[in-house]
Amino acid sequence: MENLDIDPSDKAEFTDVYNEYLESQKEIKSQFNSNFNPETLSDEEAKAKLQQSFEVGQKLLDNRKKYADKMQQIIPCQKVLKLFQSEGMMRDKVNERKPRGNANSFAPRQRQNP
Repeated sequence: MENLDIDPSDKAEFTDVYNEYLESQKEIKSQFNSNFNPETLSDEEAKAKLQQSFEVGQKLLDNRKKYADKMQQIIPCQKVLKLFQSEGMMRDKVNERKPRGNANSFAPRQRQNP
């Protein structure tokens, strides 16, 4: 948030809205338990889990739009875009550092030659 160069008169209000946004995103994410092994699910369980993941993803997107509108009441839309861009880059870096090979990772299956 430091690299956004927010006007000091807007900083407190923006910080409140941004923290509210982060908390609401966290709350939505908590609705989806990703601690499972897809290989052990029945077809019906997997379909339900997939549907749930789409619903949670949509809620996250809707929430992001809602807070983007709120943030634009305080700071210019270019800065909101920059904020979301930097969030995406941070998420990518975190994902790069996550260890591979756990039971929950979705590694592509190797094709076996007949």
